[in-house]
Amino acid sequence: MRRNDFNKQIEIYSVAPTADGFGGSSTSATLVDTLWAKAEPLGAGSNETGYGLEDASRSVRFTIRKNVITLSSDYLVKYRGKTYKITSGPVELEFENRFYEFVGQELISKSNG
Repeated sequence: MRRNDFNKQIEIYSVAPTADGFGGSSTSATLVDTLWAKAEPLGAGSNETGYGLEDASRSVRFTIRKNVITLSSDYLVKYRGKTYKITSGPVELEFENRFYEFVGQELISKSNG
């Protein structure tokens, strides 16, 4: 990987339930870190079935440098004003303990379609 590949800024959010003060709970997202990443949109014709995606048209493959954050599906990624749920990974690339790759699928609000 070249240094210039990591030219997209992403924000990583932790999602956790919080008490709403009325005996229930709501979900809140807390910014954990801002990272530089390589972002590759997966097109509708992409055969990324290895990630378990049925529709890759709203998904992005992110590659990041190793970080202290241990990512999982409990995290959200914000990139270019859109929010993505981590649907696969992160997977260590080439077993070099330097780069991690994961796929995020865009979350669509019910009001937008």
